[in-house]
Amino acid sequence: MTGISAGSIWPPACGACGNEYKTGVPVRLTNAVSLEEVLARPDVWCADRLASAASPAVSSGFALLDAELPGGGWPRGTLTEILSDRIGIGECSLVLPALSRLQDDGQWCLLVAPPLSLHGPAWAFCDVDLARLAIVSPTRSADALWATEQALSSGALGTVLCWAPRIDARQVRRLQVAVAGSKTAVFLFRPARVQAESSAAALRLQVSAGPRGTLGVNLLKRRGTPCSRTLFLDVPRPLQRRADRESHEGNSESYSIRSFVTRKQATDSAVARQGDVDAPQEIPLGVTVTDGL
Repeated sequence: MTGISAGSIWPPACGACGNEYKTGVPVRLTNAVSLEEVLARPDVWCADRLASAASPAVSSGFALLDAELPGGGWPRGTLTEILSDRIGIGECSLVLPALSRLQDDGQWCLLVAPPLSLHGPAWAFCDVDLARLAIVSPTRSADALWATEQALSSGALGTVLCWAPRIDARQVRRLQVAVAGSKTAVFLFRPARVQAESSAAALRLQVSAGPRGTLGVNLLKRRGTPCSRTLFLDVPRPLQRRADRESHEGNSESYSIRSFVTRKQATDSAVARQGDVDAPQEIPLGVTVTDGL
């Protein structure tokens, strides 16, 4: 019998595939690639190392976190999930440095269905250009997901942040497909209770309150070796810095260290969306919130 050489298919093709069946004659592949070419693909990686990025990653602004992220920063053209057990613990502060970097290139940032009203001065304090920041606040979850999918498909935005407390695996897959191949960095905020659910996101993190005002970050999923340790990051706390300065000057007025929203804004938002299944969560007890910086 004739030997089968490398790059051949055995058994040979049959008539149903459009080729005459000839016993003992192998069919040679014409588009064979080398192992090196396969490993160079961003969607293929070795289990003992971090994967490369299809597009240049965006530095998170935290050296400790960048060292653990494939590509050395937040990925673009793929979905990143951030899970938390409650809102207002600093999950937005985790991505603010990347937002300002992307806006430096003249790109826009879109926020879809944020659970609470944003405090503009705090975001501006973190060098976010409010003139290129758009917010969409739909009343239904389906509308929020539709707006996010359309924004990702357009490829016109630098960053998209979406809050989706109720979203299934099929919908997550749609968002991943929509952003694939683009240069958009997209962050999907979900509750921590979905940690055990499957997800098409290439990167999944869970955040929690850490000691001394830090933010604890656990990498649940990444393309590469697992990360078993918790990263404690010193995220920007604009209102806390203002409070420290005022306290030093003898001003006794209290400022929030956990939330960028005022109590009045949160109350108005809750009243306006009363009866909505995605109504904002309550501000954690013990957090003092004032009317601004």
